[in-house]
Amino acid sequence: MYMTDSKAGKQRSCHDLSEYVNKIAAADHKLSHHAVSLEKAKASAFATTKIISPRANARNDLPGHGDFNKPKSMSKEDLVAQMLCSKVSTKEINLEKLLQNLFDAKGFKTRCCAESTSRSATLIVSTPSNVKVSVQIKQSARPLTEPMIEIAKEVMTIYGTKHSLLVSLAGFTEKTLAAAKQNDASLKLWSAKDIAKEIIANYSNMDTQVRSCFDKVMSVK
Repeated sequence: MYMTDSKAGKQRSCHDLSEYVNKIAAADHKLSHHAVSLEKAKASAFATTKIISPRANARNDLPGHGDFNKPKSMSKEDLVAQMLCSKVSTKEINLEKLLQNLFDAKGFKTRCCAESTSRSATLIVSTPSNVKVSVQIKQSARPLTEPMIEIAKEVMTIYGTKHSLLVSLAGFTEKTLAAAKQNDASLKLWSAKDIAKEIIANYSNMDTQVRSCFDKVMSVK
């Protein structure tokens, strides 16, 4: 009798264990199905979302490539700045040469005073009234930091200029902007948008080849 009861108990235990395993398997199947559905939903959402950046790798996402309609939230300055960043990053535009042409269009004289590199260049610009400005062009992936202000001052001393212009398409940190304000009018900072303003203001006097790079965005109203 004891053996029979024991055997029956084992059978019940095996049966209960089997049911438990089946329940776990069913639960795993539901979780797996849910995970697959979730991944599909994520993939679908990602596929219908565009990330637009001045440094976007996908050329069709940038103004000037393919059909383009001006976003309502973007000004012409924003569009020109975005185009500028795009063409400099793809090396379609040499930033140093563009700035030389821009200063020429403003009636200034420019000369290179240091060997240019892919990341840095220095120009001396003379206004019609013979005011000399040292222009430092810095190409960096990140906003320029505060120490660049001191370097700009040193360049002014080296070349005997009373004014300095620091150019960075990546912009400047908040501390750098604050430090520049403390230098009165002797030091100015140009970001991509500042250059865009100058391009728009002097567009008609700029070189034909340069203008051709911005024709599409300049024609947008």
